Amino acid sequence: MSDQQKTIAIFSHGAKPRLGAIQSSLSKANLSWKVFELGKGDKLPESTDDIHGVILLGGPMGAYETDKYPWLAHEMDFVQKVIQQGKAVLGICLGCQMLAKIHKGQVFAGDKGFCVGFRHLYVHEPDDVFGSELENLNGFSWHGDTYKLGEGCDRIITGSYYHEQGVKFGEKVYGVQFHPEVTEEIIQAWYMRDIQAGTLPECAKPMHETLEDAKRYLPPVHTWLENFISRLFC
Repeated sequence: MSDQQKTIAIFSHGAKPRLGAIQSSLSKANLSWKVFELGKGDKLPESTDDIHGVILLGGPMGAYETDKYPWLAHEMDFVQKVIQQGKAVLGICLGCQMLAKIHKGQVFAGDKGFCVGFRHLYVHEPDDVFGSELENLNGFSWHGDTYKLGEGCDRIITGSYYHEQGVKFGEKVYGVQFHPEVTEEIIQAWYMRDIQAGTLPECAKPMHETLEDAKRYLPPVHTWLENFISRLFC
């Protein structure tokens, strides 16, 4: 990719970075990206100078597990610096919870247990950047933690299972609890991983049913993600 393009730093926390629709959305917006696999030992960028914005992906750990994963605290310090510099940030699932923690909120295990599958989204306070395209759509969830917002954060989306699903934390700083980036391939990979490990949550539909849901529900969510990434980072 051209050196003239704006570069988005993508922080990955799991065993394998799965960008899904993020990759095509960044490409269509003429943005370059660099993935930092922090969960596998990659170091944070040495500086923020060459970073136009940051995307925080999901992961299996909790945003509150900084004793077990000390690099999480360093990552949140780095993200806070990026925010203070006025650069754009998008957090997804764990990434959203980290932004909630950075902004004086609380992150904790949800009282309803794990949530897997497509859940209805309700858009409450959209703005020009976030947009309102997600109204009455279904987002894909795969999480057990949730959060309570600190002061000064604007709730944008709520959901039909866990209430908190989307937030504007500040100027050009947004988080979503659901996974707008997933593809059918990613959903299948997550299912197969947990089926083989014997850890698939009881609430999960059979995989073939969820993949059928994905054919119907994912395309409009991907369209929103493409538009939102262009509005946020360009």
